[in-house]
Amino acid sequence: MAETEASSGGCPFPHLKAQAQQQGTEREGQKENGNDETNMQAFSGVQRSGVDIAEVDDNPTLQEYRKIKRTMGIVTQFYKDGTELKKGHYEQVSEDIKRLDSDVEMLDEQNKALDDPSFIDHPKKKSYRNDLAEEKQRLLEQRELLTKKQGEYKELYEWSQGINRVCDWLEVSLDEYCCFTIGLPLRKDVKPAPDLDDATKVKYSEGLDEIHHNLEESQDFFSASVDGRLHKYHTIEKSIIEAQLEVVRKYPESSERRQYIEAELLKDLEFVSGNMVATPDGQKRREKMMSAHADFFKVLDYFKKKLTLLPEVDSSERTYDPKFDIWFDGTKKI
Repeated sequence: MAETEASSGGCPFPHLKAQAQQQGTEREGQKENGNDETNMQAFSGVQRSGVDIAEVDDNPTLQEYRKIKRTMGIVTQFYKDGTELKKGHYEQVSEDIKRLDSDVEMLDEQNKALDDPSFIDHPKKKSYRNDLAEEKQRLLEQRELLTKKQGEYKELYEWSQGINRVCDWLEVSLDEYCCFTIGLPLRKDVKPAPDLDDATKVKYSEGLDEIHHNLEESQDFFSASVDGRLHKYHTIEKSIIEAQLEVVRKYPESSERRQYIEAELLKDLEFVSGNMVATPDGQKRREKMMSAHADFFKVLDYFKKKLTLLPEVDSSERTYDPKFDIWFDGTKKI
């Protein structure tokens, strides 16, 4: 039975999700974790194989198949790790909305308690009514902002799940092709890849282009972190935050707005300051990731141009704008 978008839970690949993606991917790329080290250990083993994927034709040897398989496996895990991170972002903001709804519920109960006929026209009742009305307005405004952010995180999470399905399908299809079409002696449990209807094939082809574009953004991050652009980017970001803090701190500490904004700015400052800490191990890891991306692009091109498992789609309108090139006067880049 052909797999369709409806049967697989939907797999949208909207292009140019700039604002939402910038909030999500930028922090993911900048926040290194243990998974990076695991992926790099796996990639080091792949590099030692001596196989250049760009030179492999549509009749790969067993050694060439293993290089392609392991490299694609690293790409797949890269996106699955990202999916878990996006899921965490979505779940966290959803919990924040629940807590806020609970606050609104409490506020409404307080308001209802003021309906007692014996309280009529008492000045304290009027004072509480006004305070509760102002507080509810603030809470509803906060909820509106959180709901917008929740929608952005949900879109990114669903996008990421769709990319995972594309990666999984490509891996299974590689096994099927190498085992059943050209007869490589693979493991015994190889199963045919799910059949896709024409519409889903187009979606998966768009997904393959999305992966390529997304890896270009990732590559630019690691390139910028090695050549110094990222440090300059973070230096300017840190100065912006500190300038905002300087203004906010001119106002009384008792100001609720100052308390809220200052706390948010301090979180941003802590985050960017952490990203500016350079270590020799971190630098080596970034350099390895730059090398890894070269093979990532080769393996994607192999699926697209050598195996031609998916139809060509027009991606001419897809543009790429590196995030870490900053223009000051329209002519000069740092």
